[in-house]
Amino acid sequence: EAQLKDIITISVQKIYLSKEVVEKEIKGYGVLTNLLHVFTTAVNNEFEGKTTGFDKLVLALLPDEYRGVKESLYERLLSICSFVAGMSDRYAIWLNNKLT
Repeated sequence: EAQLKDIITISVQKIYLSKEVVEKEIKGYGVLTNLLHVFTTAVNNEFEGKTTGFDKLVLALLPDEYRGVKESLYERLLSICSFVAGMSDRYAIWLNNKLT
């Protein structure tokens, strides 16, 4: 049991908290934050009738199942979260790079 604890401790220190892993996690948080911000801003602006040209382009990227004006903020946020959650890591990074 003590050996198992040592293995876990070393694994966390050397693998999960390595500089490379931490940098990737930070990048991932940035990608998710930006995608959620861009898409929620676009759908909320559409709901409020304040759609910008950029918003229209962003909305054009949304698949039909996530489109349409939803009355509640909760539904709009849930829809965008579902859209972003369904992205592969590679696609999310690619799309984020295109949007920034």
